[in-house]
Amino acid sequence: MLCRLLALLLVAPCLLNGQALFAQAPFAQTLSTQVGPSEALPDPPTMVIADSDLLVRWRQRLEEVVPERGWASRWRLTDLTGEEGPRVYSRWSLSAAGWEASLVTERDPGEQDWNDHLVGYVQWQSQAGQVVVGDLRTGFAQGLLFGRGSGRGRGRPRREANAIGTRSSAESRSTRGLVLRQERGPWSWAVVAAGFRWDARFDSTGAVRSLPDEGIHLGPTAVAGRRRLPGWMMGARLRRQQGSLNMGVSLQQLRFGKRLALPSRYGNPLFVGRGQTAGALDLVWVSGRTRYYIDLVRTPTAWAGIVGFSGLGPRHLRVSVQARSYSAGFFSPLGAGAHRWQMANEQGVVFDIRGRGWRGWVDASMRPEPWSIPVQDASSETGLEGTWRRAGARIYLTVRQRHDLDWKGGAHWRVARLGRLLGSLTRDRASLRQRVRVQIQHSRVGRARGLAMGADGRWQGARMQTDLQWTLYRIASWAARVYEYEPGLPGTVMILPLNGDGWRLNGALRHRWGAWTVAITARYERRRATPARSRIGLQIDALSASGQASQ
Repeated sequence: MLCRLLALLLVAPCLLNGQALFAQAPFAQTLSTQVGPSEALPDPPTMVIADSDLLVRWRQRLEEVVPERGWASRWRLTDLTGEEGPRVYSRWSLSAAGWEASLVTERDPGEQDWNDHLVGYVQWQSQAGQVVVGDLRTGFAQGLLFGRGSGRGRGRPRREANAIGTRSSAESRSTRGLVLRQERGPWSWAVVAAGFRWDARFDSTGAVRSLPDEGIHLGPTAVAGRRRLPGWMMGARLRRQQGSLNMGVSLQQLRFGKRLALPSRYGNPLFVGRGQTAGALDLVWVSGRTRYYIDLVRTPTAWAGIVGFSGLGPRHLRVSVQARSYSAGFFSPLGAGAHRWQMANEQGVVFDIRGRGWRGWVDASMRPEPWSIPVQDASSETGLEGTWRRAGARIYLTVRQRHDLDWKGGAHWRVARLGRLLGSLTRDRASLRQRVRVQIQHSRVGRARGLAMGADGRWQGARMQTDLQWTLYRIASWAARVYEYEPGLPGTVMILPLNGDGWRLNGALRHRWGAWTVAITARYERRRATPARSRIGLQIDALSASGQASQ
């Protein structure tokens, strides 16, 4: 495994990557993020936005901000004009000296129960250690065995996650139980004991054939599989930091209440059984201004690993290289390591180089050729972005290009390409910030083409912010659809696909009165040969006088 990872670092330019851009994702995904009521979400870091796994699991990475002291609440209604009713989201959090508590509920359109998704936890922390009871998601090392977040990034090393309790509206892979953690000198340890009830789909024999992530319980199959897979998990983590060397060991025991028989498109099944024991070893070594790291995981049937480095050179130049390899039978349902498609049957490498005001990268991945498919799934992405500041203005420009090769069965394969050009101009004048942005996206899948052009503006003052966005698109087929970010409610990311010939107009308005913030969003779309469509959302935030957002 180690030799394979090192080989990937050497042959990386030959690698390609492919399927996730065109993965089947729900028509609309709203990513709930727990940022402070008056904070603006930064521009998204990646263009791979059609991957349903990313859309669901990214929430776990973003929902990390709670008041340092005091209380905060959020009440959100989206899809108010939908035929199946609105999506209802609420969140309450409370923090005091050494204590922290949180509660999140969500109901998707069409679902009956107001608490279809309900998570919460209580945390106590002191110099003696940390205790967390409730809904949990731990993150150790590079996240291969225990991971928080989406597993996406630009080849940068991760650090041990401080957060344990779950504040996410993502309904996948949550566990409910107890975590104990303590640090003494160079040693730190943690133990986890938790149970779970996950959504599942069953085959004709009663075995679990899939573990859906979206958490939408509509239709007889989804309702019948809601929380039908019980199980429990136990884990342990031991880490020692001595000077520039950091070593860690993690163990995990999983047991399922029903037999799993997860298929694979490559002939051999992904996982079969009612349980699994796995172990991980990780090392971090810091030499000068360079950080080297490796994370290896062994399950009864497979290996997985990540190796890389990130170093700061002259003139503030930072270079990062990361290679990953997951064997075909690797199964880690609580992991969130770096990946392109999923953490199984995948190899990839990322080069990232950045300086003052600019960044460039190459991200290449492949799935090793199986006996059942005559060509490899493969994909590559290259990008360059830069920022220039002059006379109170900021100019931002990014160019990105994807090439995808995807086997579609029979004797056919397809090549997909996606390009994106985005430029923005931001001006700061006293308490007013103005931003104008122009974006062009082009996609091609086989003979189908798609083109989207748009512009948006932002006017931001001390208490009010207004966003407007207009997009014109011409897309030949659903296969060539284009995904585009649009302004949304505070703490959310709206990603909707564009298909057909038409245009859309989006707007968002937020205003703050003391501890209260009210935000409204609206979307209007006209598409040829289809009725006009609209979406409206409302959100109310409240923050106590002593509440201060902190990461």
